[in-house]
Amino acid sequence: MDRNVAFEVYYRDTLVGRCIADFVVESKVIVEIKAARTIHASYRDQVLNYLQASKLQVGLVLNFGPSPQFKRVVRSRTR
Repeated sequence: MDRNVAFEVYYRDTLVGRCIADFVVESKVIVEIKAARTIHASYRDQVLNYLQASKLQVGLVLNFGPSPQFKRVVRSRTR
């Protein structure tokens, strides 16, 4: 498991920024850790952006708020 993994973000072959995932497990799954009341749609969108930048297919949002929650995020292969 790797921590704080940076991915470069490109737009039309131009580097426009970087994003940093909390964890990447076995170069297959991005894990984003949160501590909020609930899992917001923006957290899912964040992981989806990380998946597109990394070319990985699966991500998890783990929320350790009042009650533990998780959300699985899958990047579509058709894009």
